[in-house]
Amino acid sequence: VSIWPAMDDMRLSRHDAAKVFLSCSLLVISTALLFVFLHGNCVYKLRKFSSELSLFHSSHPLQTPLGELHVEKGEGRILVQEDSSFSERVLQWHRDFLSLQRSID
Repeated sequence: VSIWPAMDDMRLSRHDAAKVFLSCSLLVISTALLFVFLHGNCVYKLRKFSSELSLFHSSHPLQTPLGELHVEKGEGRILVQEDSSFSERVLQWHRDFLSLQRSID
């Protein structure tokens, strides 16, 4: 019992199935190539930025030696005096991070 009277004629032949498979394959390949053509440079820059970002922390440590920070309590607040070399390292860290961010433009 068939739902449609001509249901047997609706089946795909091997030739039709091969055409559908080939069409789908070409569509997927052409879409991937078009994506790479249009966005490949941006994806490359983002991957490069991501790899450099993962190495950034280890190449720019901000650890302070013991005794470099001086904490004073007074008038209900905590004052932190820091060594000038620590301030320079923080400023250099920010400069390098900004240049890393600009590298993906």
